[in-house]
Formats: sequence, C-alpha cells, structure tokens
Amino acid sequence: GAGRNKTLGQEEFNRLRIPVPPIAYQSTAVRVLRIADRAIKKATTLIVAKRKLKKGLAQKLLTGMRRLPGFAQPWRSCRLDTVSRITKGAGVTKDETQPSGVPAVRYGELYTTYDVRIDEVQSFIGADSASRSKPIQHGDVLLPGSGEDRIEIGKAVAYMCDKTAYAGGDVIIVSPKHVNSVFLAYMFDGTSVRREFYRRAQGESIVHIYMRDVGRLELRLPPLDEQCRIAAVLEAADREIGLLEKKRSALCELSKGLMQKLLTGNVRVPASMLKEAAHA
Repeated sequence: GAGRNKTLGQEEFNRLRIPVPPIAYQSTAVRVLRIADRAIKKATTLIVAKRKLKKGLAQKLLTGMRRLPGFAQPWRSCRLDTVSRITKGAGVTKDETQPSGVPAVRYGELYTTYDVRIDEVQSFIGADSASRSKPIQHGDVLLPGSGEDRIEIGKAVAYMCDKTAYAGGDVIIVSPKHVNSVFLAYMFDGTSVRREFYRRAQGESIVHIYMRDVGRLELRLPPLDEQCRIAAVLEAADREIGLLEKKRSALCELSKGLMQKLLTGNVRVPASMLKEAAHA
C-alpha cells in the first residue's frame, strides 16, 4: 500500500517464498527449543520458591520468632533516633551527574539501581556539587524520602563502600550506632517496619516520609552479634537467588539465540541436544 502504513495483501502474502527445512530437522528443532523452554520454566519456578522461603525466613529472623543456634539473649526495644543519627541529603540532580568524579547516590537509584547494600557507586558528581550536598559514610543506611506508592516507602539500602559519597535531595541518611547496617536495611524491608512506614507516609500521587517519622520508629533489636549473623544468613539467601536469576537470564539468551539460528538454518544442532531431543 502507499503512504506511511504499508500493508501486505493476500495475493502478495500467498506469493511469499519461505525456506522450509526437512521434517526431521523441524521436529528436532522444536524438541531442542522445548528443552530450553522447560529449563527456563524450571529455573523460574525455583526462583519463586526460593524467594518465598527467604521472605518467610526473614519475617521470622527479623522479629525474633526464630532464633539462630547459639543465641538466647533477650531483644531490646528502642526508638530509631536513640540508636542512630538521622540527616537528609541535598542537591545531586540527574543533570549534575557525570561519568567520573565524586561518588553520589540519588534517591531514585535506591529504587532502581541498588538492592540491600551498595558496594559500588554508579553515579558521580563534581566537587562543586558535592560541596552543596551531604556526605555518606560507610555503614550509613539510606532511605528514599518519597515515592510513587505507599508500599515503596521504607526501601532501605546499606552504604558499604569505604569512600565518602554524597546523598542527593530526598535521601534520608540513617547513621546507626552499634547496630549492623545490613541488618537494619533488612529490618526496614521487613513486614512490621514497612507497615509502620505505610501508616506514617503522607500524600497521594507522590508519597513522602519525613525524618521525624523515621526517627520515631520503634524497633526490637537483638544483640549486635546476632544482628550480624542474621544479616549474613539473609545475604546468603539473596546471593543464591541472584545466581539463579543470572542462570535464568543466560538460559533466556541461549533460547533466543537458538531460536534465531535454528529457524533460519544457520546452526547445526549439537549431537548432545539431538540425543536429548530424541528422548524428549
């Protein structure tokens, strides 16, 4: 057809010539792709199960419902502002970022770029921008002061880099004293604390949480050595899930590449796959 919107008529469609491989090749290709699909589905099912197990484990460990072997001392209740200093970032807009320079963390990156901890910073600013911002030190726990949904509020990330970085506006900086930073980040993400963030959040289209509300959070904390062990157990679970997610991504890429090559005849099916496909 003429114009911008091209159409393929029935007559032209009927005249299309499509290369068709022998039926044996077709059958084998289909079986190989099914094997790849099954592997992806299996990995996905395992990831879902591991996430569910980790969530249940975290809920029990972070509330004291389950104690790790060797720990029996009572937990203590306290307000967050009695065991940490709470400040807020400034500046560091997206326009101020540059390829290299002084490390910086913007509040949006707490949602999109980082998980429970920061071991390597992804954004940088100039010295002039840093002078107008607030420093972040090793062990600080960072929370976004706003979000698009109440459920998002409370997402926390432990800053574990040695080098000083700078926090953008709307980043709440919690500097804990005698509290394990990674444990605290996991605790903020736990059900009971997230419920408190949800209750205290204000606003509709853009939801805010304020420093005073963060400071007033009531926490139940185990002894420091138990905090460290709990954090290590949960990090190990997250690493296992992360490895499974990488495996699934690799399988998806492999399946995509196989499909492209098998369906265009640009690859020979490996003998091992032929053998497996024959018994599928």
